[in-house]
Amino acid sequence: MNRKRDLRALIVVFVVMVAGMLLGLVRPAAALLPGDVLAMRQVQLMDLSADGRWLLYGISTWDAGAAEWRTETFRRDLETGQDLLLFTPEENSIGPLWRPGGWEIAYRRHDDEGWSVWLMDGDGANRRQVSAGSDRFGALKWSPAGTAVAWIMTDQVGGYEGEPGLRVVADA
Repeated sequence: MNRKRDLRALIVVFVVMVAGMLLGLVRPAAALLPGDVLAMRQVQLMDLSADGRWLLYGISTWDAGAAEWRTETFRRDLETGQDLLLFTPEENSIGPLWRPGGWEIAYRRHDDEGWSVWLMDGDGANRRQVSAGSDRFGALKWSPAGTAVAWIMTDQVGGYEGEPGLRVVADA
């Protein structure tokens, strides 16, 4: 270990840095504006199948005309890297959740009637509604054995969304 050599190296590095700053060799980074954040895509991890092979994820982009985020939901096969589009933004479907040990996905869907709970196969086929009607639904949760899916419907008290109300379980 040579202290004189180390000190000389530090002085050289310091002089080069100061000279670079004074001569404008280092450009300041461009400022990030709020509109830049909206122009970025956002990726959300939604769920991973129990066997670790299938990933559900979404890619959201900002739609300035509608002033809202629009999300496409995909299923990725982690063994092959192949993606399958499950939901377009027009389908208004959110919160997909893999059935434990199974090939079905539970999700919430919004239409003119309101929110409803649906099931579909892992390839997007065989879509069917399992909720009796439309309402405000909390997050979905599968039973540990994957035999039922549950959610909470909230009570409406005037304009205030009160404490969680009716708990609903649907056989899957």
